[in-house]
Amino acid sequence: MHNSMESDLPTSKLLYPFDEHAQLRQLRSKFDRLSTYLCYRFSSKSTIDVRSRPYTIWTIADRSRNDDRDSSVVASSRLFKHIAAQVWAKGTAATLKLDFVKSLKSMCKERGTNEKIFDSIEALYEDDTSIITKGFWTAVGACPWKLLEFLWRRKHHNQHWQGLLQGLRDTEFNISSSIDNSTKIIGNRELNRSLKNLASLLSSVISQANDQISDNIHHVMNEI
Repeated sequence: MHNSMESDLPTSKLLYPFDEHAQLRQLRSKFDRLSTYLCYRFSSKSTIDVRSRPYTIWTIADRSRNDDRDSSVVASSRLFKHIAAQVWAKGTAATLKLDFVKSLKSMCKERGTNEKIFDSIEALYEDDTSIITKGFWTAVGACPWKLLEFLWRRKHHNQHWQGLLQGLRDTEFNISSSIDNSTKIIGNRELNRSLKNLASLLSSVISQANDQISDNIHHVMNEI
């Protein structure tokens, strides 16, 4: 990697060509930084087997189906995995789509702590739906008839045409916001704050899951 942290993080930078998320460090913060998504973790030949690799926020969703898995934990881990994949693919231009957040939220326990954190992430998109500032009206997702109604009510009855032209000049249509409905990942402090809370919730589950991993590692070492 360049010292300037180039805008993309290609998969060619992986330490080995499989289980890419297992190569990310276990973190509980700094999810708004590009360096967080660099691959640093490397397993030895003796412990590279999936049964010997410690779980992290990126991989706890991959536990065996025989385990009693909390769907809230799975949803949270999948969010982290998805974010990492987006950053690897797009670098500083990576975004998180609202629809994806909602789909994972539906997996969480109703009125649970995880669901509340997903609610806080959803709230980040609210400021993008409609913005009214002095001098112009940003109309996002507004129907044409609503815009005309606004103009006709505000302008003098004997100046309809002039009012319509002036209103169109003063109106900015933010089409991309209504269609894409996404928020940036890198540099997004508000999103990072919610992700920190989510990572903190996963800590105890990860610790418990890694107790079995520790036993597996001891077993492997005793056979060497």
